Amino acid sequence: MHATKLRRATFEVEMQQSLNHRLLLPLLAFCLLGKLGVSQEQVMPPLLWTPSEYRVSGGYALPHRDAMHALVTGHAWSGSVIWGKHVEGGWASHGHRTGTWQGLELAGTYAGSEELGWIAHAIWLNRWPISGKVFSEFGLGLAWATSPFDAIEAPRSFALGSHANAALRINVGYAWSIRQLGSLQLAAGLTHFSNGSVALPNLGINLIGVHCTFIPLEHQEKPRTKTMTTPPLTEQNRGLHFETTLRVGIRDTGLPGGVVHPTTSWMNSVHYRHRERHNWSWSAAFDLGFNQSLRVNGSPDAASDPSRRLQSALLIGARCHYGRMALTLMEGWMLTEQDKELGKRHLHTALQYAVTPDWRIELGLRSFRLRADSPFLGFVWHPRRLG
Repeated sequence: MHATKLRRATFEVEMQQSLNHRLLLPLLAFCLLGKLGVSQEQVMPPLLWTPSEYRVSGGYALPHRDAMHALVTGHAWSGSVIWGKHVEGGWASHGHRTGTWQGLELAGTYAGSEELGWIAHAIWLNRWPISGKVFSEFGLGLAWATSPFDAIEAPRSFALGSHANAALRINVGYAWSIRQLGSLQLAAGLTHFSNGSVALPNLGINLIGVHCTFIPLEHQEKPRTKTMTTPPLTEQNRGLHFETTLRVGIRDTGLPGGVVHPTTSWMNSVHYRHRERHNWSWSAAFDLGFNQSLRVNGSPDAASDPSRRLQSALLIGARCHYGRMALTLMEGWMLTEQDKELGKRHLHTALQYAVTPDWRIELGLRSFRLRADSPFLGFVWHPRRLG
């Protein structure tokens, strides 16, 4: 164990060699969402070895924290291969998403400096048409960083505290055909890497850039497709729906290599779907949590008084339905016992899969000022439709 004095942004730390192993369970669970996305209605046949798309990307690491200016010294770039299929029927038809596409991207990314290093990642991508040839792209997956923080070997690599991380992709692009060659797509957006504060430091890496994707002629003329079956009626009903959720998670606080604190919460929420088979619902929720990390980052009395570790929050937002799956995004405000480092406003993100009409599982996290935090696994009871 070795103590290294850095300026405030780089921390003064003691590093435990077993720290990265803490990430395996929550991050593997978090990134199962890609597999769930494939199997939400019917099993997708094995993908062919030949990729359906080839992509090169170039951009820059966004210095979203003052400390990041010391790390961002050059341009970022990456190369990737993608296997994918067009989606027909099921939730794609109900949501009027003609031209919906899903696929798996395998990529290697140079983040822009020796300290940020290389990142290998696998992202499950979803692509939806917006208007004409304009499309949006959203994806989640797993990433492996070659240069995480280490008090001895890499004291300046303080963007990520672990090899294993979650990956998030958001793009908007335009596509057009190239005669006798295939088609080309140009997209711009953000790719985010973070371990969700399961291991510190966790400033995260936000890469902004342009993606150029080539689709060979054979895949343009005869695209691979998969057909989704019709979702059960219980997944299509309009009106008010109520659900209650128990969540468990962990988070790291203080100096890197410290104690990992458990978190639990109980959320009650209502979702209103305007019409039958509509893919959007308005959402509101009240969350009551017990956050053991407040012993460090809470009020002075939180270390000795368990009641000062109780957090309540009010949230509003929306939910998008994909057959048995649903993605919920809600803006939240902490009403009591705020974390001194994080504040009260946060983005709540959760991906849910209906195992039965009444029971669901959920993976998600909260984000404070572009800092992903508190990943959780949730067990959801969806007892009845209210109206």
